[in-house]
Amino acid sequence: MSTTKFTCIKAIMLFIMIICGSCKKYFDVEVDKGLLTADNIFNDDKSATSAIYGLYQTMVTGTFAGGSENGIAALTGLSADEFHNVLGEPPYVLYENNELLADDDAIYSIWTSAYQAIYQSNDILESLESSNGVTSGVRNQLKGESLFCRAFCYFYLANLFGEVPLIISTDY
Repeated sequence: MSTTKFTCIKAIMLFIMIICGSCKKYFDVEVDKGLLTADNIFNDDKSATSAIYGLYQTMVTGTFAGGSENGIAALTGLSADEFHNVLGEPPYVLYENNELLADDDAIYSIWTSAYQAIYQSNDILESLESSNGVTSGVRNQLKGESLFCRAFCYFYLANLFGEVPLIISTDY
């Protein structure tokens, strides 16, 4: 390597080190006190109820129970002959013919979005147990809704995949 290239590389590295070293104040960011954190979500009924709304949002916007063409209802409907792929779209022919592939993106998406909802359900259940700010009536309602959502996910996972990992805490 020529000395010119070596000197150029040293100069670039020195420049990067100076820039990174002088930017420390940009990395020290205070947390916005108006944001909800795990510590204060379950301090009252209203914020605890928003957590369950977040779980429903996860289930609806994810591919698992969202009602999209790659959702659980559509894909299981195709494989159960409840629906028919009238356009002959290639990925959906596999579902209609019950020829599922392990590396299918829709299958992976169903699996991951279901387990995201399960994790969120478990988090709500654990947080409700340790919370003192939620009234008992709201606590029971949210607990029931979280247990139902978790059971709903496991119902479909077990029917689609057979034996699946049963995760009932956030410590997976």
